Amino acid sequence: MFEFSQFDLVIVTGLMGFLQASSPLVPNHRTWSGGDVRRRLEGRTGVVESGGGQECRRAEGQECRSGGAQEGRSGGAPEWRRAGVEEGRSVGVEEGRSGGGQEWRKEGGLVLSELDQGCLLAPLHHCLAVLGALLLALPCPILVNSINHPAMPYENGVVSEGSPIHRDLLFSPDYQHIYALTDKQVSRVPVESCEQYSSCSVCLGSGDPHCGWCVLHNVCSRKDRCERADEPQRFASRVEQCVKLSVQPGNISVTMSEVQLVLQAQNVPNLSAGVNCSFEDYTETEGRIFGGRIYCLSPSTREVAPITRNQGDKRTVKLYLKSKETGKKFASVDFVFYNCSVHQSCLSCVNGSFPCHWCKYRHMCTQNAKDCSFQEGRVNVSEECPQILPSTQIYIPVGVMKPITLLAKNLPQPQSGQRNYECIFHIQGATYSVTALRFNSTSIQCQRTSYDYEGNDLSDLPVDLSVVWNENQVIDNPFNIQAHLYKCYALRDSCGMCLKADPRFECGWCVQEKKCSLRQECAPLDSSWMHPTAGNSRCTHPKITKSFACFFMEVLVFPGGSLQ
Repeated sequence: MFEFSQFDLVIVTGLMGFLQASSPLVPNHRTWSGGDVRRRLEGRTGVVESGGGQECRRAEGQECRSGGAQEGRSGGAPEWRRAGVEEGRSVGVEEGRSGGGQEWRKEGGLVLSELDQGCLLAPLHHCLAVLGALLLALPCPILVNSINHPAMPYENGVVSEGSPIHRDLLFSPDYQHIYALTDKQVSRVPVESCEQYSSCSVCLGSGDPHCGWCVLHNVCSRKDRCERADEPQRFASRVEQCVKLSVQPGNISVTMSEVQLVLQAQNVPNLSAGVNCSFEDYTETEGRIFGGRIYCLSPSTREVAPITRNQGDKRTVKLYLKSKETGKKFASVDFVFYNCSVHQSCLSCVNGSFPCHWCKYRHMCTQNAKDCSFQEGRVNVSEECPQILPSTQIYIPVGVMKPITLLAKNLPQPQSGQRNYECIFHIQGATYSVTALRFNSTSIQCQRTSYDYEGNDLSDLPVDLSVVWNENQVIDNPFNIQAHLYKCYALRDSCGMCLKADPRFECGWCVQEKKCSLRQECAPLDSSWMHPTAGNSRCTHPKITKSFACFFMEVLVFPGGSLQ
């Protein structure tokens, strides 16, 4: 069901069928037979004329009026009559009756319907009809309430804001405009506005029967406005006729210059006038047509630089075919320039969508594998990347000298002139560097040092850890391995709270100092330090932190079992 207001000018198109009287949109209608028909509205008097010479007039006191019945006869056999219902008698003329009791007639594959409010018909294989104050464009014949072939609105607009449209409408002589009347003005309204559609698929998907795609001009227009539209594939009228373009390869590195690209275009007209390949508005190269394919060179590295600058690891642009005949870009496909050098780690380099290589001794990502100094240092898959592996959790007590051993794989051996490994800790905004020793390609140790953090409101603090070599070359840490600094005494000021600490912290209660601490921080007497796993882990002198009111009732039992 369509929903329109009396202020809207709505154009609708549909498929083969006929206007049914049973449709909720068409409560009453009369049917006219004919071929190429137009109607002029002159007040309430109308004339229907056929290109085949048929004519009927309807007005008070005019022809086609006989008593209470209307009649009409053409120069040929067809005849129509209405006296409550329509009739049709002619060889080759079909007749029918709608669900509402009204008849329809069809001749030459065309059914034309006049609504009580008026109908405008144009020789474009569709008609314009008025429903109330609404303008509808219908391929004639049309089945308005069909489930399989419904009428579809394709244009909706307001002629005059706040003013209803009168039912008296008139075509311009060329059938390209409609004169619509409101209380305040007469408006000249185009039956189409094809230019509003910016792409072939949107143009041909709009449902506007006037519009098609003028291929080499890259514009939606009427066919009569498209130059050489009758030549093959210059004017598309269906979505499947839109130009399709593909390119091989679909991407190149920013370091590659003037690579030959092969483009395949479907649904294109004769391109003998020539084409160019345009990379958006950046650069344009000559196109050569051979064997049904188009060959172009990619831009030079100098021309690529402004295209990809500050664009990350890739930049997708539109690659257009540009007609030398019209000077218009008429087809496009996505094309990608990728940049390996922006990757600063092995894993991001080799796990990307493009063929990049990691040189682990030069710590760089490149498109050209020959850039790597050593063949054994060339990495193409993530399994071969140098990286830190997960092991047991790293817990470091504050103020205690302790080495940290890390598991790893594929750790490179620094070459002559390269600096050794370091562990970098990031603690509360500060960075601390600790010398590291590479045991082999799978193990590294951060040397003994002590760590600290500010405040006693945190019992433990996770800190970021990274391993670097040759001053600033970071080893991948895909599992985000961290170190945990902790203080036994923070937030554990009682024996009970101390013994509830995470066993991995190795905290215990120092009885002599009445403090939660590590074993080595307490007096040497074994009995003075309590640990949860030890047998002497029962706290003495408990500290009451909460009190509850308790009520007691004394019950006396007397002989005989009575209570008092």
